[in-house]
This record gives sequence, C-alpha cells and structure tokens, in this order.
Amino acid sequence: MEQNVFRPSPYHARPLAARGVLPAPGGWRLKLYDIAYDSLPLDEARFAAGVEGALAGLPQPALTAQRPGVGALIRHAGRGMDYLVLVYWDNENECLVRVWVRDEGGWRAASAESFCVWDLQVIWHEREACVRHLLADAPDPDGYLADTL
Repeated sequence: MEQNVFRPSPYHARPLAARGVLPAPGGWRLKLYDIAYDSLPLDEARFAAGVEGALAGLPQPALTAQRPGVGALIRHAGRGMDYLVLVYWDNENECLVRVWVRDEGGWRAASAESFCVWDLQVIWHEREACVRHLLADAPDPDGYLADTL
C-alpha cells in the first residue's frame, strides 16, 4: 500500500449562517458569518479573544478615498482547530485577507494555515457583493452589508 497517496476527507457542506453586521473600531462595519464542522450555533466565548485581536488590526481610518470601511469576518469552528478569517476591501478593489487560528496556546496569526474551501464560499460571495454594490457607478456600502450569503 502506498503511503504518500492523497486521500482527503470527502467534501460535505458545513452549517453556515450570516449573523448580521459587527461594528468594529474606527467605524468599520463587517458582516459576521459562522461556519461549523458539526453544528451551529458556535460557542461565541471561544472566539471572543480572537475577534478582539482581529478587529484591533484593521487599518485606520476605516473610510478613505480608497477604502469603503466594510468587509466580513468568518468565525469557523473547524474539525481540529478554530479559525477567524477577516476579509476587507481596500485599495479600491482589493480583498485583503487575514487569518487567525486558535491552538493550545490561544489565538495567533496564521503561519502555515490559511482559509479553506468552506471559507472560500463566503469569500466568493463577498467578491460578488463587492462588484454589485461597491464597484458600482454609485457605491452603496449599506447595500453591500445587506447582501449576505
């Protein structure tokens, strides 16, 4: 039997929920999403310190000529680790992504980890919402925030 054969776990959809708009420091407004390996709702206390750290790193000010002050935060209770995926719009049309993970030492910036196929479902929706609402002739950040997966 070959040991180095790629054999991933088969893909299965995970529970996903939009949780409204999360106000963040400096006037940022982020759509909040939850994804879970098993079931929702998440244990919010498990994510609280990570969310606080993630939000503290957002650039200031939130609103500039190149930055609409909006984005999304994904809280993902994964199979073996918890993840936070922060996506926000900057430089007019760029989706900046920051990832944090929780391991035995607590929350930390991702090093060898990244977002996964379940997070990409949300990120793709956010891309489409950005095109529809932010890169329009009349940018509509409120419309973007209302457009959830």
